[in-house]
Amino acid sequence: MSINFQELLEKERFKNAMPTDLYSEYHADQDKIFNEMLDHGNEVLRLSWLGGMVDGGFVKLIEWHGFYFTQCSDTGDKGPFDSFEDSIGGNFDHYVPQPELDSEVLTLDQLRKIALAIFDPNGEEPIKINGNEYMLRDGEIVEVKE
Repeated sequence: MSINFQELLEKERFKNAMPTDLYSEYHADQDKIFNEMLDHGNEVLRLSWLGGMVDGGFVKLIEWHGFYFTQCSDTGDKGPFDSFEDSIGGNFDHYVPQPELDSEVLTLDQLRKIALAIFDPNGEEPIKINGNEYMLRDGEIVEVKE
């Protein structure tokens, strides 16, 4: 699945948020929508990982005009999603090696909840959340203090 700009253009909420002339430009040039989303969208969440034998990767979650989009090094760009919850499915619900979660938007509790889903199932590998190291202890994500 890639970003379905036609679907976005057909959503009333999107139409109502855009000035008529800008909406017409987007309709004529869907690449412009993509560039605007990248330039002016709000990065809500970033997950990056290292892959051991393979290269690492990333998933970025972007909010733009109340819609959510994902950019993923493995699966490409997806969206639009109507909610944050819809956008994290499939990308933030399974183990990834040496994960790092970063967000200036989400709370630490929200990030910890996401971390539980992507954490090493053996609980042996740390995860970084906003640059700080955490481990799984008794089913909870706790910060590693040096």
